[in-house]
Formats: sequence, C-alpha cells, structure tokens
Amino acid sequence: MKQLEAAKEQLEVAKARLAAQANSRAGAGRASCVGLAAAGAAVGAGDAAAGMPPPTTPAPDEDVIFHEPLQHLDDVNRELVMLIVGQKLRQLFQEGSAPAYLVEALKEHFSTSRAASRCRSRGAAGPRGDTPVEELDREELEETLQELQLEVEELHDQVEAAEQKAEESAARAQEASDMAAAARQDLAHAEREMREAQQREATVIEVQYRMQDEMEKLREEARLLQEALREAGRGVQSPGAGSPLAAHGVAFRTSGGPFRTSACGSFRESFRGSGPFRRSSACGTQTDFRGGRRGGVQVQTDMTMAQVEKQDADNKKYRVMLEELQMKIKELLQQCHTQGMGDTVTSIANSLGLGQVLKCRTVFERLYKDAVERVNRLEDLRARVFAERESLAGAGVSQEVAVALCQ
Repeated sequence: MKQLEAAKEQLEVAKARLAAQANSRAGAGRASCVGLAAAGAAVGAGDAAAGMPPPTTPAPDEDVIFHEPLQHLDDVNRELVMLIVGQKLRQLFQEGSAPAYLVEALKEHFSTSRAASRCRSRGAAGPRGDTPVEELDREELEETLQELQLEVEELHDQVEAAEQKAEESAARAQEASDMAAAARQDLAHAEREMREAQQREATVIEVQYRMQDEMEKLREEARLLQEALREAGRGVQSPGAGSPLAAHGVAFRTSGGPFRTSACGSFRESFRGSGPFRRSSACGTQTDFRGGRRGGVQVQTDMTMAQVEKQDADNKKYRVMLEELQMKIKELLQQCHTQGMGDTVTSIANSLGLGQVLKCRTVFERLYKDAVERVNRLEDLRARVFAERESLAGAGVSQEVAVALCQ
C-alpha cells in the first residue's frame, strides 16, 4: 500500500511538472523553431546561389524510400560495423567507460536532430503561434506518466496478490484454529472418559467391599436363622425316635436349606374345639413330608392348642423370612453377575450351603411361571383356531359355520 501511494504521488508530481514546463518554455520553443526555419531558408538560398536545385518535397500520395547505409555493404563489413557500434554502446551504457566528449556529442546530436525533426514534422512553411512547444519534454513526461501508470497497475496487482495471500493465510489460520479446537475437544473427551473410568474403578472397588460386607451379614443372618431353627426344633420335638411330631411328619432342616411343616394343619383340625389339654389323644389323617397319606395314627403330645398355633405362626414367619433372604441373595447374585463377579460369589454361596436355597423357587416365581405358561397355552390355542378358520374359509364354508365348528 505504501508503494502504491508513493507511485500516485510521483504521478501527480509528473503531471504538475509537465504543465509547468509547457507554460514556462513556450517562448523558447517558438524561438528555436523560428531559428531552425531561418537556418533552413539560408541553406536553401545558398544552394540556389551555387546553382544547386532546391530539395523537392514529395507529394502526399508518393512513397518515401529510406536508404539504409548498411544495405550497400557486404556481409563482412556490415558485421564489422555492427560489432563496433555494439562495443561503443556497451561502453556507453553498461561499462560506463566511454569518453566524456563522446557522451556529450551524442546528447547534442540526438537533442538537435530530434528537435529539428519535430519542427520539420509540424510544418516547414514557418512557425505558427498555436504550434505545441517542448514536444520532446512533453513526450518524455508522457512516457514517464505511462511508466508510472504501469507501475501503479503493477502495484495494484501486487496489492491484490498480497490481499489474496492474506486471505489464504487467514483461511489456513482459521483451519489451524479449528483443528486445535477439535484437538482440545478430543483431549477433554479423553480426560472425561479417563475420569469416568477411574470413577467406575472406584465404584467397582466399593461394590466389592460392599459385597463382602453383605456376605458377612448374610453369613451372620444364616447363622442366627439356623440357631432359631434349632431352638424351634427343640421346642416341638420329644426325645426318641417315636416323638409325636415325628409321627405326624414334622421335619426341620437346619443345614441352611428350606424347611416345611406338614402336620401343623392336621394338628389344628384334630384338636380344634377341645380347648386346652395335656397328653390328649388325636386320630386323623395326616400328610407326611414326602406327600404320602397316612391314616388311623394315634398320637400323644404334651403341647396345648395355643402352643401349637403359636408354633404354626412362628413357622410361617420363618418361612417368610427364608423367602425374603432367598430373594435378597438372588438379587445380590444378579448384581454380582452384572459387575462380572458372579462365578466367584456363586462358588462362595455353594461353599456356605446356600446353593439349595437359591435353587428353590418362591411363591411369586411359581405363580409367575404358571401365568406365563397359561398365556403361552392361550396363544397356541388362538393360533390353532385362526388356522382352522382359514382352512375352513378356503374350503368354502361360511364364516358362521366355521365359527360354530371351531367352538
């Protein structure tokens, strides 16, 4: 931009200089042209006095033939002249070793010849008042002006190229900044994933410790439950193999697995209505612990009806506690499987004797499985009915008859 402004300033200075020279040297130019014209007239008069014919001016329509001096030389002399002229020109312009008088002579010759040719071209009849002056300086200034204009155009082109390069550099800088922003986002995402992985690792470690605590609690609960079952068994059974509850098929399993009572209902039915008693006899039909039926068995017991009912309620409570414990253990195993530690926890549960508890289904699971099986049977039945209706409709039977046949 600075170069462009400097070129514009030079252009304005050249225009002002051209106008100033045109105004200041008008008189001098007219005088020189008049002098050259007078000199030409004197030369013509001298030629006329000597008897030489005056120079003829060609008509406007005639061709002017210019004779080249080198055309009359042979090839060797022409080449020699050209070498001499080239050497002198090199001394003058390139090496700067030409003599000073030669340089001055050339300047005077060219200035004089150029001014004379300008004056002759404007009119050989004589000077006129409106003839332009200082044509040489004007042309030089015009050439300078054209050169400056060319320089201005070149500077414009350079400015446009620089602006284009600046735009390209800005685009590359924007692209680099976008890449840097994307890299920063990737780095932040990687750091976030690393923090999440560390949090997951801490969570897994916490879950492991929590599972260990839960296992300790479950072991303690199982131990307490076994002790409660043993105490309950001591309270209802009599010494000896032929105890009354053993005869009625009451079985307690204190090894950590499920237990059931099959004679409590028969006791309640056989002793209902008799009130409190001691060492009474009761006969009835009972169901043993394997599902078999026994009848006509006479039993004796030292327990009252209130004690039997209390024992029945305790047994129900223990059964509910066992089912809840079973569900908790299953949920714990599912969470362990989700965390990827299911095999280890399963082996620990089997070593503690809880495998049998986990294999048994609860009441809700049995009901849910029965409901699912019933839904599957209904879906199969519906599919068969639809298939039979379509087959009957394809055979040409009406819809009412097909429905009646399917029913």
